[in-house]
Amino acid sequence: MSVKLLPGIGAMLPGGLTLEFGAGPEKALEVLRASAAHLTAQRTCFGGEMDGRRSLPDAHESWLSGLVFYPEWDFVAEVGSIAVRLLGGGPGETGRLSCIEAHGFESGGEIALDGVQLAGIAVDDLGLTIPDLSRQPPGAVVSEQLALRLRLQRERVTTVLLYDGRPETWAACCAGRARCLA
Repeated sequence: MSVKLLPGIGAMLPGGLTLEFGAGPEKALEVLRASAAHLTAQRTCFGGEMDGRRSLPDAHESWLSGLVFYPEWDFVAEVGSIAVRLLGGGPGETGRLSCIEAHGFESGGEIALDGVQLAGIAVDDLGLTIPDLSRQPPGAVVSEQLALRLRLQRERVTTVLLYDGRPETWAACCAGRARCLA
């Protein structure tokens, strides 16, 4: 089974159904239920402060890591051997899908971008497929043009995050507004 990444649109799941950025949690769940073998609630929330409200110190990175989430998006779907997690959000944007994460493809699942299988590919081989890659946090590479983040382990892709890239979402909201409570 494969999941096809569609930058700026979302992702196509087996059976031809598309998870579209901007969809609400009900619509996203409807698409996942039609494609997934299993849905589970999985995440835990932690705390810090942002703009005087309880939150995490680095809200954007924490959101992309799954530590900050909205309860209506609290699920993971098994699509074949791939775990698909959806993130809604950004400030005032809790009702719209804004990031699709996929991992677990070491057991045979596929995640494709323009026909190229990303699962397990060596980071050095990505430059031919994704020319604007840059290293960001330790253990990840990012394509700002495609709104794509790839987490690495031993220099190979293990997790793929595709986000809508709109400036109103978490990607642009937090600069200079968060502080650590520790």
